[in-house]
Amino acid sequence: MLHEPENYHCPFCLLLSGVENQRGKSRTADIFYKDEFITAFIASHWLANNPGHVLMTPIGRGARGICG
Repeated sequence: MLHEPENYHCPFCLLLSGVENQRGKSRTADIFYKDEFITAFIASHWLANNPGHVLMTPIGRGARGICG
C-alpha cells in the first residue's frame, strides 16, 4: 500500500535512479557509495553550522518500500 500523495515523486527515488531533481537539493554527484543494498550521499544543505553530513538510504522494495 502506498501512502504518498498523487503525482508525488520521491526525492530519494529520483536521486537513486540518477535523475537530477529540480526541486531537490541533493545531486547525483553527492553519492559517494552505492551497492545493491544501500546508497550513501553527502547532504550539505540541511544544517547551517555543519559543512555536511551523510545520509544513507536502503535500496529495494524489501526495504519498507524505499526506492529501488
